Amino acid sequence: MNLYDFPKYYDLSYSYNMHDELAFLKQVFTKYTDTKHPRLLEPACGTGRLLVPLTRAGFDCTGFDLNSNALDYLKKNCNITG
Repeated sequence: MNLYDFPKYYDLSYSYNMHDELAFLKQVFTKYTDTKHPRLLEPACGTGRLLVPLTRAGFDCTGFDLNSNALDYLKKNCNITG
């Protein structure tokens, strides 16, 4: 069994307390970029655990992943078609 094939459970396992992680990433991206809305690329974005909250915080995010189950889950949660 591969946890990545069950995106709902992956999110439950790894997205419960991300406040400090997101605060750190926001601080780093803001400090080391010279634009108000930095563009980020997240390889292996999976279910969008980081991608979604960073996008909501104003970052211009793009991600990719090899696991189609995770990407389908991400698209469904973001109302993305295609």
